[in-house]
Amino acid sequence: MDCYAENYADAADLATAVGLVLDGYRQDGFRGIFLDARRDNTERGANEADRPFRVTMDFLTKWRSSNV
Repeated sequence: MDCYAENYADAADLATAVGLVLDGYRQDGFRGIFLDARRDNTERGANEADRPFRVTMDFLTKWRSSNV
């Protein structure tokens, strides 16, 4: 999951909100969704001050098609 925003604080807040919803989720056929890793980054380069900040999160997903 990539969370983009114009500043780091907003990207981090968005990532936190997404993590609160998804980490530990166990419904609708999902046996569990778990946060595995989180990385903070930016799309900025040397002359690209207008590019957004990004927080990337990796989730492990356990599900069963028979539960759907």
